Amino acid sequence: MSRPARVLVLCTANVCRSPLGAALLDRLASEQLSPGAVEVLSAGTHARPGEPAAGETARIAARWQVDLSGHRARPMTRDLVAGADLVLAMEDAHRVAALQLVPSALPRAFTWLELARLAPEVGPVQGRAGSRDRLASVARAAHRARPWVRAATDGEDVADPVGRSSRHFKRMATTLVDAATAFLPVILLERPNDR
Repeated sequence: MSRPARVLVLCTANVCRSPLGAALLDRLASEQLSPGAVEVLSAGTHARPGEPAAGETARIAARWQVDLSGHRARPMTRDLVAGADLVLAMEDAHRVAALQLVPSALPRAFTWLELARLAPEVGPVQGRAGSRDRLASVARAAHRARPWVRAATDGEDVADPVGRSSRHFKRMATTLVDAATAFLPVILLERPNDR
């Protein structure tokens, strides 16, 4: 049996943005696909192994009925990047760090907000919803759209709320949800243009 489609979500310390983004993707994928169809992992470019999720991040996840109490930070590795069918970074610096480890990941590595911006340009794609073929097809189509779709003028980084108020954590969570709403239908639906 082949392995499930694999998405790697990256941030700096792997205690806030990437665990929450991974939890969001995992939850939405599990609601719409067969169990185990998509494996969502997270890591940090400067993670201290074993650190728990930030308290405010865990509280937000709990509101989504996701338990992050067992989350432990892990560093990004060459194997994690190479083994991912789709790499989603919270900041362009994280995407660049992943590409420094695995340059061939360029066509499948995006910032979270970049994929949301490119998703409307992804036409009909091949592959069963949530499958590795589907993720590869979406990534290729989004990568091809990069030169033709205007980049955001204010950047495409999800702001890091660590060390800031709960308001900043809530804003980060809203940003993650809003962007995922744009790109998840392309990955999860059989016919994304029917949205």
